[in-house]
Amino acid sequence: MDSAQYFQVGIFLKHSPISPLSLWERVRVRAFFDSPQFL
Repeated sequence: MDSAQYFQVGIFLKHSPISPLSLWERVRVRAFFDSPQFL
């Protein structure tokens, strides 16, 4: 992910009506299940 995408994600998190923590948890869990180590 390049810096522009990080910036867009930062803007999204700042203005998101949902909890940034819950959003991060979803990303973290999805990354966990997508990781080869899980298999």
